[in-house]
Amino acid sequence: MGSDTQVNILIVDDKPENLLALDAILSDLDATLVRASSGEDALRCLLQQEFAVILLDVCMPGLDGFKTADLIKSRPQSRNTPIIFLTAVDIGEVSVAQGYLAGAVDYMIKPLVPAILRTKVRVFVDLYRQTAQIRQLNADLARRTAQLETAIGALEADIAARQRVAAALRVSEEEVRALNADLEHRVLERTSELQAANAALQKEIAARKRVEAVLRELSILDELTGIPNRRELNRLLRGEFNRSRRYARPLSLIMLDIDHFKDVNDTYGHPAGDAVLRWMATTLGGELRATDRLARYGGEEFAILLPETPARTAFHVAEGLRHRIAAAPFTLEAEPAPLTISITISLGVAGLTAGALAEDDLVQAADLALYEAKRRGRNRTVAFAPALLAARVAS
Repeated sequence: MGSDTQVNILIVDDKPENLLALDAILSDLDATLVRASSGEDALRCLLQQEFAVILLDVCMPGLDGFKTADLIKSRPQSRNTPIIFLTAVDIGEVSVAQGYLAGAVDYMIKPLVPAILRTKVRVFVDLYRQTAQIRQLNADLARRTAQLETAIGALEADIAARQRVAAALRVSEEEVRALNADLEHRVLERTSELQAANAALQKEIAARKRVEAVLRELSILDELTGIPNRRELNRLLRGEFNRSRRYARPLSLIMLDIDHFKDVNDTYGHPAGDAVLRWMATTLGGELRATDRLARYGGEEFAILLPETPARTAFHVAEGLRHRIAAAPFTLEAEPAPLTISITISLGVAGLTAGALAEDDLVQAADLALYEAKRRGRNRTVAFAPALLAARVAS
C-alpha cells in the first residue's frame, strides 16, 4: 500500500544549474520532483500540493530561505513539512541557529555529497509513505467497524421479526422450539463470522501499532548515531524543566561541540566524519548515568541533560568527559593501516536558576558558555555566568 502513495519533493533554488543537479541526485527516489526558482514560486507550489520534504536554498534574491521557511511554517497545512536548508557557504553559527528556529530539520553545505543527500531525503520520503499507510489503515478499520455494526443490527432485527411472527401466529410449542433452534443456529453462525472478523481486526490493529512504533523511533532518534535527536531532547528537557521548577530540584545541561570537525571531513572524508560522530555518541554514553540524557543537537554538536544535578557537579562531569575524549584518540580503519585521529571537545555548562522562565533559557545559557569555550581556544569547559550574557549583548 505504501509504495503506491504519490510522494512529492520540492527543490527551491534560484540557479537552474543547481535545480538540474538536485534533480539528477534525487531521480532514483521514486518520487515526483517539483522545482521552484524562488521563495515566492515555492509558496505557490505549496498551495497546490503536499510535499514529503523541501530542499531550500538559503541565499536567494527576494524572499531568502529563512523568510520562505517562516512563511511555510506559518501555514497549518505545511507547518509539519520537513525543511533541509542548502547553502554554498559556511553561514556561521548564528545563521544556523536562525535556520533551526525557522523550522529546519537539517543543514547541508554545497558542494553536496550525493549519497548523504539521498539518504537524508529517503528518510522523509519513507516517513511520508508510512504515515499515508497509517491513514489508510485507520480508514479501513473504520469501514470494517461500520460493517460489523450493520451486521449486528440486521441480526437483531431478524430475531425481533421472528419473535413477532411467532407471537402473531401463536405457533405450537414444537414449532417454537424448531424456530428457536434455527435462530440459535443462525446466531452461532453469525457469532462465528463476527469472531473471525474481530480476529482480523486485531491483526490489523497489531500491525498498525508496529508501524506506529517504527514511526515514533524514526521521529525521536538520530539516524546516524542512534541516540535521541534534537526534537526528543526538547521534549525531555521540557518535562525535566517543569519537574525541577515544581519540586525545586537541581537540573543542568551540557552543550558540547567537536573541535575542528570540519577539518576531519575535509581531510578524511564525510564517511570518516560520520564514524567520528558514532564513536563520540558511544563514548559519551558509556560515561553517563542511566538517568542522564545524551542527544545529538545538530551537526557535530551534542547535548547532555543531567536531572538532579547542580551546575557545579555538572561542570566536573563535563571536565571528566573532556579528558576522556582527549585521552582516547579515534582509530579510523583505513588501508594500508589504521589511522589515529586526535579528537577534542569544547563544553558549556549551565544549571537551572531561579530566573529561568522557560527551558529555552537553560539552552541559551549552556550555548553561551559553549561559545565562550570555543572563543578561548577550544578543548576546555566553561560554566555559564551572567557576565557571559552581558558580554554577548555588548558585542
